[in-house]
Amino acid sequence: LFGILDRLLIKPQISSYLFFVMIIYIFLEHRLSAAVTKKIYWLPVFFLLWANMHMGVLAGIGIFAVFLLSEFVVLLKPAFLGDSCPPDIRKRKLVILTAAFAASLLVLLLNPHGIHTFAYVYSHLQMKMIEEVFEWRPPLDSHFDGTIFRYVYYSFLAGALIILLYAIRKKDLFAGLLTAIFVFYSFRSSRFSIDFMIISSI
Repeated sequence: LFGILDRLLIKPQISSYLFFVMIIYIFLEHRLSAAVTKKIYWLPVFFLLWANMHMGVLAGIGIFAVFLLSEFVVLLKPAFLGDSCPPDIRKRKLVILTAAFAASLLVLLLNPHGIHTFAYVYSHLQMKMIEEVFEWRPPLDSHFDGTIFRYVYYSFLAGALIILLYAIRKKDLFAGLLTAIFVFYSFRSSRFSIDFMIISSI
């Protein structure tokens, strides 16, 4: 809460924080269950709503891609990654997951401006003046020197190291990849560091 305090406002990004938690919950349940969890079928619906609420949906589809990739690698190297799920069930789960990912990608375009929405976001992020906006400054910027946010961020970076060590020991590809990507992602701006804190907490 201390880390995300400046972003806990009545603004669209709150929906992204909710969807981050929801999709990771579904992915973990899907991975741990012996059969296909029916919650997987809700993912395209979530991404449709999310695409019309906040552009954090791009990070969300990135999380989905990382999960799909990790599941594909587990299918190819089950013994190396300590997977005990029968290959036929693993293949069926992966096919359904791939279909859900493709459907989720397609529904991203079902917004009032289609692909132009994402083109606008890209052009917005290229503006020079964005560097002067508080929330777009990197978390290691001198602006945050001596603040609680900086110390909380450092503690989450230390926590990320523990997660990475856990992921290596337990051969948890999803946790390792997701943490590494979001640590790198967090260096860009304090806004993105909030996403990192929420996701690494899970």
